[in-house]
Amino acid sequence: QIVKNYPARGAIAIWRHPNTSTKTKRNPPVDGFRKYKYEGAGHTGFVTEFDPDIAKQTMKTIEGNTPTGFLKDGVKIVTRNKKAEGDFEVVGFLIPFPKKQ
Repeated sequence: QIVKNYPARGAIAIWRHPNTSTKTKRNPPVDGFRKYKYEGAGHTGFVTEFDPDIAKQTMKTIEGNTPTGFLKDGVKIVTRNKKAEGDFEVVGFLIPFPKKQ
């Protein structure tokens, strides 16, 4: 399940690196909702908390392949802004196991 605005706990955040990837508009959208095609480098993380306050819109995530101190790679809890941050741009969120109605 794809979520665009407010991720639930356990959602997978998907980022892209705008400086190393491309975003192409699709006309018409694929499946009626996928307006853009993304290609290139990106990153993912599991959302543990999300603050929907419009002024904050921050989330805590658990991410791998993340610099930790003097180590090059590691698993880390990170607080990120939902909006573009540095060389990250949030593409959207995935809920891997949506609740059945």
